[in-house]
Amino acid sequence: DSNIYEQKNFTVFYSTKGDNIHINNNLPIDYNCSLYDSLGRLQFSKTNLSASQTFSCRNLNNGIYFVKTLSENHIDIFKIIINR
Repeated sequence: DSNIYEQKNFTVFYSTKGDNIHINNNLPIDYNCSLYDSLGRLQFSKTNLSASQTFSCRNLNNGIYFVKTLSENHIDIFKIIINR
C-alpha cells in the first residue's frame, strides 16, 4: 500500500511494505526536507539534499504527518498518513 502525492518539483509517498517515506526529486535542484507530526512537532529534518531520498518511519506512531520540502525559495507540503 502507498499513497502518492505529487507536486511540480517532488513526488512523495509512504510505503507500508518498507515502512518508509520516499521523496523523489523531479528536478536537478538541492532541497531541504522536514517531517512534522499533526501537532506541528518536528520529527526530523535533513538539509542540502540533491537526489531522491528514503526515510524510515519505524520509530513513528500511526497518525498524520506533513513532509515539507524547501527548494530555491519554493515550499511544498505533503500530507502523509501512517497506518500500519
